[in-house]
Amino acid sequence: MDMWLGGLFCLFLGMGLMMAASEALPPLHIDNKWQGAGLGCGITALLQSSSAVSCSVCAMVQNGTLPLHAAYAVLIGSNVGTCVTPFLTALGLRVGGLSYLFALIGILALLLKDKFPRLSLPVAGFCLLMWGMHIMTAESALFEAVASHVTWLSTPLGAWAVGLLSTALLQSSSLTMGLLQVYALTTPLTMNIALPFILGQNIGTTATALLATISATPVARKCALYHVKFNVIGTLWALPLSLLCGEWLSFAATPMALALAQLLFNVICALLHLFTERLQ
Repeated sequence: MDMWLGGLFCLFLGMGLMMAASEALPPLHIDNKWQGAGLGCGITALLQSSSAVSCSVCAMVQNGTLPLHAAYAVLIGSNVGTCVTPFLTALGLRVGGLSYLFALIGILALLLKDKFPRLSLPVAGFCLLMWGMHIMTAESALFEAVASHVTWLSTPLGAWAVGLLSTALLQSSSLTMGLLQVYALTTPLTMNIALPFILGQNIGTTATALLATISATPVARKCALYHVKFNVIGTLWALPLSLLCGEWLSFAATPMALALAQLLFNVICALLHLFTERLQ
């Protein structure tokens, strides 16, 4: 628990550095919502962290370097981009030591702040944010403590609650999804239970930006709240549908099936919002 709190401190400090430094960055021009969604999807797929992207977006919104409507589109795309990680996990292609690379880049950025004054602080802040998330992610015992209540994972609503709580605590939907994939290899798990878990973790992952924007401006908090709204709306239609179709979802939840289910759900949610909202 102490490590988790230390990681939370790094998260706050990194977010503060990014918000302070982003004032000097030029505005990010996004022509339309599809471009914004594509950018969010691509960056999140590369970083494998929608939480880091959402915090960065809120920081840019606060300091006027990214319009609010464009930020919404980027957040929508980030939900799709984060689905890359479960496929890598299912294929056994995990990238080791990436968090240590962020720590090294952050140190180098601070050492070179005199030569690159406009870039050193935002880069160092982002790397500190990523490092803090790594520390919090390392506390996988929190997930095990919640998941140890196997009776919770025997009902759809219980699985939804475990997904939400564990992801909010660990600050990483990629981690909880990976743990669920490992859990599915050792314990019989069906999709009618796994799908509500995925819906819950989609809401839980929004806690990172909410925590990081507690002391931010109202516009930054509005951006973070939109991310919550986006995922809550998805749950409102997908969870009742999964309960009604429980018999058709009683097949085994393999790691690849879990990855495909998360991707399908997030793509549908993204398309619904992009086609129905003006995002302005």
